[in-house]
Amino acid sequence: MKEITASELLERARKFQRPPVQPGEKIPLDPMLVDSPSVTQIIERTMAATGCSREDAEDHLMRMQNLGEILTPEELADRLKVPVGWINEKRRPRCAHPLPALTNRPLRFDWPAIVTWLEAEAKRDAATQKSLAAATKCW
Repeated sequence: MKEITASELLERARKFQRPPVQPGEKIPLDPMLVDSPSVTQIIERTMAATGCSREDAEDHLMRMQNLGEILTPEELADRLKVPVGWINEKRRPRCAHPLPALTNRPLRFDWPAIVTWLEAEAKRDAATQKSLAAATKCW
């Protein structure tokens, strides 16, 4: 399999367009967060303070914290158009610059943090290519 460069991945990431949320459409609470006591407390407080439904409180929380961009390894692989194995490889401890994850079990990723990571990787790749070119230059 051909090695994918960080620049190629960054280009793919920049092309990704999240489908716009339609008026009245709710962002559902990520299943990973459902059992979190702190999230439950925030939702209950929002419901008590505003008198809104649980669905509205969850939507408010997801929008307020930009939590609609939490991704599973499969969703991240799909966005970057790489195999899930590539995602897993980039999370291994031996990886020099591992993918940033929000949680390890279950494994979840924050899309803006991934884009930032890709930008840094692209800069590292460019610097490496530049130094390699300088080292192999014949006078």
